[in-house]
Amino acid sequence: MSIRDALFELCTHSNYFPKQAEAFYEWLKPLCEKHYSVSEALKDIELWKREGILFKAKTNDSERDSIKLMTVHASKGLEFEHVFLVDNLRRLPNFSPTLLISPNNTPGMRYQVGQEKIQCPNYEKLKAQKEQLDTEESRRILYVALTRAKSSLTLFLPKDKKGTPNGSWAQVLDSFQ
Repeated sequence: MSIRDALFELCTHSNYFPKQAEAFYEWLKPLCEKHYSVSEALKDIELWKREGILFKAKTNDSERDSIKLMTVHASKGLEFEHVFLVDNLRRLPNFSPTLLISPNNTPGMRYQVGQEKIQCPNYEKLKAQKEQLDTEESRRILYVALTRAKSSLTLFLPKDKKGTPNGSWAQVLDSFQ
């Protein structure tokens, strides 16, 4: 069983873990990216449980002492006393679709026939427009993330700026220093 499947099973059938399996998976994604085995991941989860790092089950009492784990999109319109923004090394996908469309423009297409790469003349222009729109949306999402905190905002940024990916939130945030 993959770590992803194991985590979804764990989240689905346990009162201890958050019910937002997708958000919990995003929080634990580095475990999967480092190619941990399920047993290694479970050891880490056990350590987090012993150290009190994991989440309390939702109760009918006050939620004021609880931890909420969510995506930035899910946090729109909400405020929290303390916000921890993680995964700031994330960057936009470096993916070029086969077909690009834009209002008032001829569609742009690129494809390959055998070894020959074929691309419509306006493909690069549409690709640049898409990348610009994606960058702007990423910055709007970052703005939402940065404005959710009432009392404190904690950002997780790399110590070594040399390895910071271009276009990542860490690079954007570093430019404000």
